[in-house]
Amino acid sequence: MTGDQEVESTTDEAEGERQDNVFRQDFHPSRLATSQALRHKHEHLEAITHLTHQFGGKVLDISTNNCIVEISAKPTRVDSFMKLIAPFGILESARTGLMALPRSPLHGPNEVEEKEAEDVVDQSTLPPG
Repeated sequence: MTGDQEVESTTDEAEGERQDNVFRQDFHPSRLATSQALRHKHEHLEAITHLTHQFGGKVLDISTNNCIVEISAKPTRVDSFMKLIAPFGILESARTGLMALPRSPLHGPNEVEEKEAEDVVDQSTLPPG
């Protein structure tokens, strides 16, 4: 993130006038004191980690200049997450698309599934051979 925008809005109730002011402050790390740059970095990582955990994701890696997060959710939820972290700067994004696996049976591998009376085939009704 290379700049910060602060919006100030004032309204005069009697006259119904509204004034919006936008202030842009350049706080690129090269122009900040070392302690301030580290504080900003820590705040950004903390916010990204907090958002990731709120969406049921996890932070996979944190390096000097970036971090890698993983989230598995419905496409609309992933889109919402991407919009929320966009102000921090997204360097790369990879999406797998929808994936689904069938549910496993409820009985364990060593348990034999009991067949119901309708499922058992009467051998006398089978053709010879």
